[in-house]
Amino acid sequence: MRGFGARIRFAAASWAWTATYLLFGCGRDPDQEARAQISPPSTHSASTPQVEFAACDGRNADRTTCTLPEDDSEVLLWIAAPVVPSIEVDHQLAQARIEPARGETGWTAAVRVPAHARELTVRDALALDSPPWRLGFARHAPTPTLAAIQRLLPDHNAPGRTAKLLDVMRQLEQALPTLTGHERHKALRLATVVSLDAGDVEAANGHGKRALDEALAGGQLHDVIEIGLILGRTLANRAERAWVLHLVELCIPLAGDAREYSDWLYARGSFARESGDIGTALADLAEAEAIARRLGMRDFEIQALSGRGHELALIGDTAAIQALTRRAVELVATPGGDPCADATLLIGMSWTLWLSRSLGGDAGDPEPLLHRAERYYQDLACVPGDNRIQRDVARELQLNAALAATEGSDREKLRK
Repeated sequence: MRGFGARIRFAAASWAWTATYLLFGCGRDPDQEARAQISPPSTHSASTPQVEFAACDGRNADRTTCTLPEDDSEVLLWIAAPVVPSIEVDHQLAQARIEPARGETGWTAAVRVPAHARELTVRDALALDSPPWRLGFARHAPTPTLAAIQRLLPDHNAPGRTAKLLDVMRQLEQALPTLTGHERHKALRLATVVSLDAGDVEAANGHGKRALDEALAGGQLHDVIEIGLILGRTLANRAERAWVLHLVELCIPLAGDAREYSDWLYARGSFARESGDIGTALADLAEAEAIARRLGMRDFEIQALSGRGHELALIGDTAAIQALTRRAVELVATPGGDPCADATLLIGMSWTLWLSRSLGGDAGDPEPLLHRAERYYQDLACVPGDNRIQRDVARELQLNAALAATEGSDREKLRK
């Protein structure tokens, strides 16, 4: 059972490091800087709304410019304002979904940013004459070679999926010598992710280390963050993982956004959990979950929420587990989610309830959550097929159902 949490929560289950990362963080307090990156720049007046933003593909050091792909995009905002704020893109009313933030006062907004847009502004609707919060936009150059390869990626349960992933890897290896700059980094990152998907962790780490080396050599801090958040989960050597996570911590205040800060908190909290530091793990995972919730980042909230359950069961916090379970049920009831991610969340929470019960707690019955997860497989939404990760999830579903059946004395189900 010890491998369960790692496979479910990470979805994927010697190198001589250099000291060049020191160039990016000398004289800084990393924790203070990391938390400062989700606050508005200090040049804003007191009447300017406080805003967090996410979904950038890089930003400048003073948090006034967000880098986006060349096509239409979406930026996520959390706005601390008493009433619905006024949001404009290039001085025109923005196309945005705005709703009350969950778990916080303020508002969550998903704002459409057209490819030609230059600036987004947010004003407090009760103080429209006050200076707005501003975010400018820069654009990456097109990546036509990479885009053509990405179109070859198979669906999550496509027949012959592994063979298709290997074909994508061959295409990437052929293209990499011809690629430069941003497109080369994105290709190396895709090679890392595809190798993980195909089950080749060693190859994934090799591609990831190449990407990190090149990002450090070129001073591309956002690229360091992006690939570091993967290596911080996959590297087998704990000293290397700790080094990478610290490197990302130093870079986030200079080039990251709230999404990446939430993801880093999750990665650091998971590392602390594996080290037996339950206090740090719970604090980091709770903060990661809160950031994701108020920005409407559903998948990141699921990730952090799942990570907290195991530790809460170990310390016997029944009330917190019950609150977590209620939120999990709310999330899967929300339309538009990935059914396989929802099934994984339900399986993880069922394990938390089973562990709580086995340790003498009474947080709830795991079987209703397992039955809901089983339905995702019965209606073909998440048939594992030729998908290694989904096969692992399906096996954990069977294992958890067997454990729950033992509690319920369902011997026939357990024999099957």
